[in-house]
Amino acid sequence: MVSPSHHRLIIASVVLIIAVILVVSLNLQSPSDINELLQGELRVAVDASLPPFAYYVGEELKGIEIELARAVAAQLGVKVVFTNMSFDSLYDALLINRVDAVIAALVISPHRTADFRYTRPYFDNGLVLVSETGLTPERLQHATLSFEFGSDAHSFASRWKIYTPGLVKRPYESPRYALDALGTEEADAALIDNLTYQQYISERADTVLEAISVSHVPFAIAVSRERDPLAHHINKALNELVDTGILEGIVNNGFKQTIP
Repeated sequence: MVSPSHHRLIIASVVLIIAVILVVSLNLQSPSDINELLQGELRVAVDASLPPFAYYVGEELKGIEIELARAVAAQLGVKVVFTNMSFDSLYDALLINRVDAVIAALVISPHRTADFRYTRPYFDNGLVLVSETGLTPERLQHATLSFEFGSDAHSFASRWKIYTPGLVKRPYESPRYALDALGTEEADAALIDNLTYQQYISERADTVLEAISVSHVPFAIAVSRERDPLAHHINKALNELVDTGILEGIVNNGFKQTIP
């Protein structure tokens, strides 16, 4: 039987391999001049119902993906124009050339690569194992694990219990409650999504927790496959934002903002 650590590595490896293939493919494209691809502006579709990634404060768009789009446009030397739309309309907007790119918490989907190109990930919303002592899945013997009932974390916990002697599962109504269980010593570790973890620690400056990545759910920018050169330029701009630390700053600052 496959051990939990091997199962975890298999899942992570598959997702990362897909992401690497997509990025390498983009980097091999023959780029065109950005002025030939855009008319001085980058049209970006967002979903402003997804804080902290995109949301409205009054009539002004705010959020991690809003600042990311602005930073990418600055790297390309063009201005950015936002179109807010429902999540169900985002990919269609690319197909009909209503927008140039979508930045809206899109998970890299191998099933969509025939029609769309994805950049390298800018955020990973996979599961993280959180504890005060840096527990790993291999060190959960006789530990109590909290998680959200009915979530992906619940499925992971159920599989881990088969291979982990003495592991006690403790489900909660929400991932935040699962994290609260650490402070009340009802649990030794919590298994939750990275988004919830980042929001939680940003609201509690005095809380000291360690998170170990368990699975990967990468968010990436999408562009129509018919516009491979544009995807190349956007990916190159994103690489620069990663290398200079600008992306990390955008993400960290985005979690610190007060969302109405």
